[in-house]
Amino acid sequence: MKNIGATLALISILSIPGYANSASEFGDDLGEYQMAVMSILRLHLKAIETLAANQKHPYSENMLRHASALKSSAQLLDHVYPDPPGNRIAKSGVDAPWNDPKSFDAQVEQSLKATKELVKASEQWMKGNREPLAGAIKSVRNSCDSCHKIFRAH
Repeated sequence: MKNIGATLALISILSIPGYANSASEFGDDLGEYQMAVMSILRLHLKAIETLAANQKHPYSENMLRHASALKSSAQLLDHVYPDPPGNRIAKSGVDAPWNDPKSFDAQVEQSLKATKELVKASEQWMKGNREPLAGAIKSVRNSCDSCHKIFRAH
């Protein structure tokens, strides 16, 4: 029954005028895709923080689902920013952090490690051990902020 409700909710959201774009409207816009992936990451983290702040939240059973989805989405990071010359930002002359593959890969690895720990802490949270989650959330947020700080500096 939950699946039917979720499907109906998705259909209603996609029917909002201007929300659903055809594939041709997106074209090859790398920037839109990058922003979409970043939004997914940000929204999963926000959901986790919301659930963690209210232990009796009606959707608290989704903590581990969000953590697992965040971890899976973080695996997109090294694929969402292609090597130059396919990089739109690199073509514009802006020196982006992923133009230094070794440094960028280190940032991605830091994010992957942090999200893996978040999944473990979420498992503990689901079992009633709430302590590890705050530190795990902070690690994820720090890994995001670290990479964004480098990006904004360029």
